[in-house]
Amino acid sequence: MTPTTAGYLLTAILLSSLLILNGCSEAKTHKKDTMIHSSTQTSQQALPDVFIRTGALSETAEWDRTIQVVAQLTERLKEEPDHVSSLIRMSQIFMNEARITGEHGHYYPAILDILNHVLTVPGISDDERFDALSMKSAVLLSQHRFPEARDVALEAVPLRPHNAQIYGALVDAHVELGQYTEAIVFAEKMMDLRPDLLSYSRASYLREIHGDMEGAKEAMDLAVKSGYPGNENTAWCRLTLGQLHEKTGDLEAAEAQYRQALAERPDYPFATAALASVAQKKGEYAQAEELLESAIAVIPEVSFYVQMAELYASTDREEESQQKFQEVLNMMADDELHGHRMDIEYAKAYLHLDQDYTAALQRAMVEYEQRPKNIEVNKLLAQIHFAMGNVDKAAQHLDVATRTNTQSHELLNLKGLIEVEKGNDEVGKNYLLLSKKMNPYQSDMYSKTATELMATL
Repeated sequence: MTPTTAGYLLTAILLSSLLILNGCSEAKTHKKDTMIHSSTQTSQQALPDVFIRTGALSETAEWDRTIQVVAQLTERLKEEPDHVSSLIRMSQIFMNEARITGEHGHYYPAILDILNHVLTVPGISDDERFDALSMKSAVLLSQHRFPEARDVALEAVPLRPHNAQIYGALVDAHVELGQYTEAIVFAEKMMDLRPDLLSYSRASYLREIHGDMEGAKEAMDLAVKSGYPGNENTAWCRLTLGQLHEKTGDLEAAEAQYRQALAERPDYPFATAALASVAQKKGEYAQAEELLESAIAVIPEVSFYVQMAELYASTDREEESQQKFQEVLNMMADDELHGHRMDIEYAKAYLHLDQDYTAALQRAMVEYEQRPKNIEVNKLLAQIHFAMGNVDKAAQHLDVATRTNTQSHELLNLKGLIEVEKGNDEVGKNYLLLSKKMNPYQSDMYSKTATELMATL
């Protein structure tokens, strides 16, 4: 998995799936003797094996249930290879295991093959077609194939127009495409149908996009309260609530949310990595490194490796930072090989970890061609162009990135620096002051530059 829009896309995928089976993450393995062999196939293809989770976290009751369900479904599919409901249920398990183990390349292409086959099975019911399309949209979102995900979700809507979950997929797709007005329409539809964890979490992000950080916190708090403590989707919402506090400089409130997430779901790696972020902002670098190592031991999540590379760089360990950067590139290449669009992740890595602005721009422009209105894509392009000295181009992309009044210290810093470059020192200084007021604990690529510039203005 990879970070995007401060983790929002991953949130969307986790919440949209609404899977019954939830679990803690485990490090990936490719050994043949650590698989549950399905030993069956549809009329088109063999089903993928299920990787066995290892270590203490594999001893949970939910993993036992997963094994049992896989065995039952396998037997059913041996008797009837095209039994649609069993294929869909097995795909749900594969989807769940993909995000738990990090084995996206193993599971996602297989899920799409299965679902595409399911949609051709004669006599498939409307409900089964809806379930297949809904899951297909979720996988496409996970692979960053946003236009396709939107189109598949729209195909599903007439089959079950009162299902709130499918509108959630449409919210996610339109957000990622930068079509925020359309996203709001579908979010309101979703809220009208079912105000719950799924709809509150999306309302939170849309409020954040439009600059209402307090409203975003309130909505995410409602999402947390709507969930069951310990479930992964609840833990993710609590994590996101903590991140909202962290973005506005309240490290104490952020840390409290991360620790509560771990209390409710022990060894939850994303909360562990979030605590590392807080520790790094406090200057507790040894503690941050220890926490990141713990998170990486649970799941090989690429954002943890990026975070570690940044930590090494901030403590003048450039050789180790570059080694971790190469690991990041290798992980991204593997995901890309298996159908995952990784251009924005590559661009961020080249920009922040390697300062290779040409490579960053090349990758970012590929992403821009797909979604030219997205705030995060334009923010990234503004950062790249400013780093390259293209102030006018940076300003153009910044205008797009701030058109919804989204608030972040990174955008305020960049806006201030651009104004100073244009000779508007007083205006630029005000933006830099606002940035520091919004979040005094800054670690973005321009925070040091902004601090140094403030001393001269």
